Amino acid sequence: MKFIMVDVETANSNQGSICQIGMVKVENWEIVSKGSMLIDPKADFDAVNIGVHGIRPEQVVGKPTFVHAHAPVKGFFDEQVVFSHSTFDQIAFDKACDQNDLPRFDCHWMDSTRVVRKTWAQFSQRGYGLRSLADHIGFEFGHHDALEDALAATAVLLAALKDKGWTLDQWKEEIGHPIKVDGSVSGAPASNSVKGKFEPNPDGSFFKQGICFTGAVPGMSRNQARDAAAKLGFTIVTTVSKKCNVLVAGELDPSVLAEGASKSSKLLKAEERLANGEDIRILSPIEFAELFVEGG
Repeated sequence: MKFIMVDVETANSNQGSICQIGMVKVENWEIVSKGSMLIDPKADFDAVNIGVHGIRPEQVVGKPTFVHAHAPVKGFFDEQVVFSHSTFDQIAFDKACDQNDLPRFDCHWMDSTRVVRKTWAQFSQRGYGLRSLADHIGFEFGHHDALEDALAATAVLLAALKDKGWTLDQWKEEIGHPIKVDGSVSGAPASNSVKGKFEPNPDGSFFKQGICFTGAVPGMSRNQARDAAAKLGFTIVTTVSKKCNVLVAGELDPSVLAEGASKSSKLLKAEERLANGEDIRILSPIEFAELFVEGG
């Protein structure tokens, strides 16, 4: 059992504005090294972000920029299994690398929330934020410090790995598969624009789970995809609000995107909610198709 857990804090809403990195290395079920570093993001700090992590602009003066930190972190990560609690941290590193014209890390990224959700049924669909999970295992930590969060995420992951009893190779194979609904419900009503058009099947495995679509699902019109989802029990919603538990992110027409954008506003919102540990998952069209096996 060997992996790295990482957590980052950012200066503003741009996920590439990394201002702190926390890292924990685990070998044979034990923490063998840990550390954190402040990063000068060369960007403005938003008051909202400062309120979350407490890092102020003056604290990063004279600290390494991401350009300077890139080589040692890449050397630490490359060819390793690297976990983060949600995909926020991987996205942050990818954006920071891209914004600075640097190569992305050559590691095997894994989302530890997927392990937790597949191990503990009560967290399969909701409640898998880091604070909630740390409370579940009785781990105390100072939230929103990169190293504290990385240590808490490590403790949670180790507990889940031991409970499930699978190897990392088994998790590499399993982690991308859909997560089964454990019977919890979201109570998501239909959006007014589709209400009454796609009645959810009350006997479906995903009854009272809200689903939204962005982009095209190959081989299906939008209404055909909605109708298929409703037969699985999903309630169709048209915005990525709290009522949306699943976003199917299909193929996008570049002409409908905002200038310079590569993702739809729905996908960006879903990624933001996911990074905050909220009850949502993002599926590709292939993963959406797999739901018919999972929930059929």
